[in-house]
Amino acid sequence: MTPPENALQLLRTIYHHVDREAVLREHPELDESTLVAFFGNLKRLLEAETSPQPADDSGKSLQGAESVVLYSDGGSRGNPGPAGYGFVLLTEKGKTLAEGDRFLGRITNNVAEYEGLLAGLRKARELGARRVVVRSDSELLVRQLNGSYRVKSPKLKPLFERVKRIAASFDSCQFTHVRRHQNRRADELANKAMDRGA
Repeated sequence: MTPPENALQLLRTIYHHVDREAVLREHPELDESTLVAFFGNLKRLLEAETSPQPADDSGKSLQGAESVVLYSDGGSRGNPGPAGYGFVLLTEKGKTLAEGDRFLGRITNNVAEYEGLLAGLRKARELGARRVVVRSDSELLVRQLNGSYRVKSPKLKPLFERVKRIAASFDSCQFTHVRRHQNRRADELANKAMDRGA
């Protein structure tokens, strides 16, 4: 039976509204990465069912590269307001491995930045990366993750902890600050997502 056209959207809604902490309490044998992988597998199954045409090879594998560069960005028009994120995964030589973007609904700019970073790190792990260099134009995000700033916001603390857990699953994960013009593609994708939501 072929899934309905809106099945992927339904899966995304479930993913972002499910109480993951309650699931993990009820199933202590699971962890955050297992849940992420579960939803990722469901997404791939649905995409295979609803997209019979051959897919682009971009993002399917690391093509021999274990070290990747992740550019991520998130934005909100209104802060809080309509928000979205974008990310780009590259080899060290600059070849694009994967891109992603998503409309997030009404949230703050900083939450969107963290969501974009989480999505990019999950993709890097899914592709089998072992070393990641993150480049973000959010000075707050980079300084928090490098320990220069404390995370005081109750909305950012769980996102910060998720990033740290995923980062720890790599052999190395570095967070570096770049200027906005150096993060142009991720910024374009984040704005595309916001435009789509609007």
